[in-house]
Amino acid sequence: MTVAQRLSEWVGVRPNEVRIVALSFAGAFLVMSFVVLSRALREAAYLAEFDASTLPYITGGVVILGLPLAALFSRALGRVDPRKAMRVFALLLAASIAAIGPFFGSSPTAVVIFYLVTAAGTVLLASGFWLIVSEMLVLREAKRLFGLISAGGTLGMLVTGTAIGTTVHLFDPVFFVPVLVLILLVYAGLNEFVPRGRTTSTPSADNPRWNDSVALIFSQPHLRTLTAIVLLAAAIGGLVDFQFKEAAQDAFGSEQTLASFFGLFYGWTGGAGLAIQLLLTTRVISRAGIARSLAVLPMFVLALSAGMLVVPGLILVTCLRGADSTLRKSLFRSVVEILWVPVDTDTRRKTKTFVDTLANNAGDGLAALIVLLIVTLGGMSSWYLSLVVIGAGLGFLALARTMGHEYLATLRSRLAAEEPGALLADMYVGPTIGPV
Repeated sequence: MTVAQRLSEWVGVRPNEVRIVALSFAGAFLVMSFVVLSRALREAAYLAEFDASTLPYITGGVVILGLPLAALFSRALGRVDPRKAMRVFALLLAASIAAIGPFFGSSPTAVVIFYLVTAAGTVLLASGFWLIVSEMLVLREAKRLFGLISAGGTLGMLVTGTAIGTTVHLFDPVFFVPVLVLILLVYAGLNEFVPRGRTTSTPSADNPRWNDSVALIFSQPHLRTLTAIVLLAAAIGGLVDFQFKEAAQDAFGSEQTLASFFGLFYGWTGGAGLAIQLLLTTRVISRAGIARSLAVLPMFVLALSAGMLVVPGLILVTCLRGADSTLRKSLFRSVVEILWVPVDTDTRRKTKTFVDTLANNAGDGLAALIVLLIVTLGGMSSWYLSLVVIGAGLGFLALARTMGHEYLATLRSRLAAEEPGALLADMYVGPTIGPV
């Protein structure tokens, strides 16, 4: 047995899955490397130029920009091969960043534009990547392999975050902008080798509209609940993120120090996420099921937010933000992607990017509005945001329970009426990770 075969057996990858998993792992690594590097750069540059109390305004700008971008992206996914759409999008995003790069270190306007473009772009980049992956895997493969593929993303977070955290003192942050462009170019090239999804669905000749996506979402309880969960998770993350950035700005002054802190933070949370992906995600999902797996994130947030009410400060808010970031990028993300697998391919193409983008943007916008009313305009301490987070966490737990029921109902319906062979093609081949 070769080393490659032993490694394949150890991680639970079958011979016919090696190419798909390797390409998906590499794609996740590149996507999350871009996410971490662009986020560390834009947050450090913004907080060095503007006060944290203005964050709701820039977040609102991201929401406003993200909506038409998501509409165009969803239309593209409905008309052409998603792989081609992702290649074009990655190249356009790379060109936009390259155009901003020369002005990034010298102009506050360029900082704002860089923030808007990269923040809106990362959501679409991640959503499109997972759409392609979900079309390459059947249900049992997805439950078995999504954790491993997501580990590629968390490894990207660890490597890139640690790299920027330890080298930003040697170079001006503007020198990292070309690295973002390079990552996107490599990712666009990687898409050339991605095999087509195992689906008979072809791109629609019709031009899918947002009202069609909305109608599909509201017509299916599964999609309604999933959208609410994504929105609420984003809102909680936005509130916690503001508390974290405010504490970081108070503790660190210069752009380089902030970039180093953010880079190391995202790097080490990526390392923690990698450990969760490799050691816990598959076991938790298979043994605890969908509802309980979804409940892990809000339970941690509830516990640490309660602590923030007693002893607020940089250390605890860093732990809170770290738990939110680590679990959202590992266990939570894997569960959410599994929830998309029973949805039929045409519906998934018309609604996934819409949900990922609109729900995330709506959650960010809701968080920004709450911060604006309580902190920026209300003049109150961000301590009060912890009360809102606790309330949202309790709502999250209720939605997680509902989602468990909806997932099983959707799966049974699809098995009875549509494509049972595609969903169960993997059923009798080797061991599985547990009951569907």
